[in-house]
Amino acid sequence: MKLSRILRVFQEEGIKGINNKIICRFYIKMYIYKTDLRFINKYSEKKLKLVSLNDEMLDIMYKKYHDELEYEKYELLKNRLNEESTDKTYVVLDSENEICGYFNIAFGEGFDRYTNYVISNENLNVYLFDDYTFIKKRGMGIHKFSIYSRCELAEKLGYKTASVMIISGNKYSEHAYTKFCFKKIKELNHYRFFKFKKNVIKLLI
Repeated sequence: MKLSRILRVFQEEGIKGINNKIICRFYIKMYIYKTDLRFINKYSEKKLKLVSLNDEMLDIMYKKYHDELEYEKYELLKNRLNEESTDKTYVVLDSENEICGYFNIAFGEGFDRYTNYVISNENLNVYLFDDYTFIKKRGMGIHKFSIYSRCELAEKLGYKTASVMIISGNKYSEHAYTKFCFKKIKELNHYRFFKFKKNVIKLLI
């Protein structure tokens, strides 16, 4: 783990957060949530808007939030912009058109890079992933707005359901997504030790 990432985790979560990051290198429990896009709760925030990320916005984010947006993540987002992919990145802008965070959606199969788990797009499902609100913009409803806006966009494009993977213990994300009728459908236990990797899936419904 890089020093900058350790310092950020310590700032946000303390020693407990660092211990959890170390444990997660060998074992991680995640839950897969799903919702029917026809029945999500409405969420209105007139001061915010969701727009597609572009190269100019990405460079602004990297320059302004260099401590939070590491170079590897910057390159990943840049590659996503410049390649043909079903994965799309959006940003939320506030009333001053300042970027508040970046949020992703897969219009097709979703793939979790850490666990190598594939979220199927069967029956017109979209996958929400890699949500991040910049620290100084938190507590303003940014994340909830991004969830609702992406779901609304997907429904308008003809998709029926949406899924998300949330690490066990992430109470904030659990609370945010359950407000939009996301329900746990699977438990994923991921084990890794050097080259050994294994997923154990448990159905919850």
